[in-house]
Amino acid sequence: MPFPTKHQKKPFRYSPLTSKDYTNIYTYAGAYSGTDDRKGIDIKNISVGASYYMTDGLGLYAELMVLTSRGKLNGLDADTEGLGGFFALRWHFLRSNNWSAFFNHGIGWVTFNDDFPPGGTTLNALLQYGFGMTARVNQSIKLQFGVRAIYISNGRGLVDDNPSYDGQGVYLGIER
Repeated sequence: MPFPTKHQKKPFRYSPLTSKDYTNIYTYAGAYSGTDDRKGIDIKNISVGASYYMTDGLGLYAELMVLTSRGKLNGLDADTEGLGGFFALRWHFLRSNNWSAFFNHGIGWVTFNDDFPPGGTTLNALLQYGFGMTARVNQSIKLQFGVRAIYISNGRGLVDDNPSYDGQGVYLGIER
């Protein structure tokens, strides 16, 4: 594509940080509140991960996370800590040189010190999806922020009693 002249509008371009064959590392913190009957449980997490962009704007993400849960469910204490892993696809559906908007969806696992939610198990599946944005701070650092829904469960229908956790929240992080 030729360069625009002085009077032409600049074309919408892909960000070098979301182009093919690009790998980055990132870290973020998030806070989630339970929905429905899980409104009394809050989760906070800190994550670190790496990504690889398979094609322009579509990346595979892998991360490790530490989670803390605080609150009560039906009068039972839901205070516990956990460690998990997660794989996701992230699609940057709008992007320029200085920002991008994305959708991500993924699955993973989390193991808690105590049964989570109360009456559940220590080992659970984790599903996350949401929207976010990245904004360039300088040539090598971008901020990422977004909203996300999370679902933690030991397998609805696979066991007799299956308490689960549905939450919605926000996160903020740095990509390099």
